Amino acid sequence: MKIKSYKRRSIRRDEPVEIYRNLHRRGVVYSVRQRGRVVAHATELVLSDVAFVVNTAGHRRAKIEKTRNVHAWARGWITDVVPRSIASWPRIRYDLPTGAFYQAGEGASDDREVTRAALVRFANSVRAVPFGEMQRRRVSSDRKHRAYMIASGWVD
Repeated sequence: MKIKSYKRRSIRRDEPVEIYRNLHRRGVVYSVRQRGRVVAHATELVLSDVAFVVNTAGHRRAKIEKTRNVHAWARGWITDVVPRSIASWPRIRYDLPTGAFYQAGEGASDDREVTRAALVRFANSVRAVPFGEMQRRRVSSDRKHRAYMIASGWVD
């Protein structure tokens, strides 16, 4: 994970974060928001138990005004899990005209809408492990979650 603090703010590991692509920074940079405030920026990050959220009013405003705004993000828990075989994970993309997140298929017509994922890796591309491919479990701590991921064969 490559995370840089913003304005000396720190990330609370016991609370979920919201991640969105920051289009104002050079390269691929994600903003990490917690309690409504940006606390860090990251070039690479892994979240677990992720929900993809679209604010419908913000989406409508972006379409009407034809301006960019933050109206879609991924909400989840930062994890230290280092996933393996990421290349085989499906890519996730956000589609502004429909206002939904999609799992990329073979062609545009094969894309499936995604609202949740077990693990999501944010880097040059966004890749995710859907809950259907990994049994969903509520884990109380990051250590237990890592043990479960190792036992499941998703990480080393």
